[in-house]
Amino acid sequence: VNTLLDKGQDAQKTFGKFVAKTNVIMGNQGDQLDVLSGLYQTISAGITDTADAQTFMAAATKTAVGGSAELSTVILAGTKALASFGLGIGDIDRVMDDFAGTVKAGQTTMGELAASFPTVAGMAGQAGISIEETLGTFAGLTKVLGNSEETATSLSATIRGFIKPTTDMQKVVKDLGFESASSMIKQEGLNKSLRMLNDAVGGDTEKLAKLFPNVRALKAVFPLLGKATED
Repeated sequence: VNTLLDKGQDAQKTFGKFVAKTNVIMGNQGDQLDVLSGLYQTISAGITDTADAQTFMAAATKTAVGGSAELSTVILAGTKALASFGLGIGDIDRVMDDFAGTVKAGQTTMGELAASFPTVAGMAGQAGISIEETLGTFAGLTKVLGNSEETATSLSATIRGFIKPTTDMQKVVKDLGFESASSMIKQEGLNKSLRMLNDAVGGDTEKLAKLFPNVRALKAVFPLLGKATED
């Protein structure tokens, strides 16, 4: 950790008490080396302010313990979420609460969610989808797809369909009055955009498949317009 700090700073003096306290919170799920490794990971991700790093670590530790997940995996998911959705350290409790809500609402564990969410976070953030809609959609899909990894892959492919639309998609989007598929999803959100596209093709599955030719995307699209809609 010293190698990441500014000249003259001492990790033991700066973080010693925090590491000892966090080690107690970790209980049987880890030791001081796990905490130090997590601290190193947090600072490496760009959370360099001492107070911010401790705030982030405290939230991540609470989530890891509460969800019986690896601290390092939760830290990775948390840092990716902040970066992908343009959030700040002040949003970390909200992010971790959203993670907990996703586990409660979906058919996944904190460990599975934390491991798979970074796969879709960057794509969703780029598309302008909120973290709440992304995680809510993720939760619903976990109830109909094989596992969290498949959910992340399929959801990413669906979002990519808007970012890099087919010719058929571009035509339907134009007919709906939007400049582009990207502007549509930013303005209306993912789920509403899917419903609008589905209505535009009259619910025809073959026409819908032409809008999303990626098979992995269709694994998410069809449930989101059917069994997983309310979830």
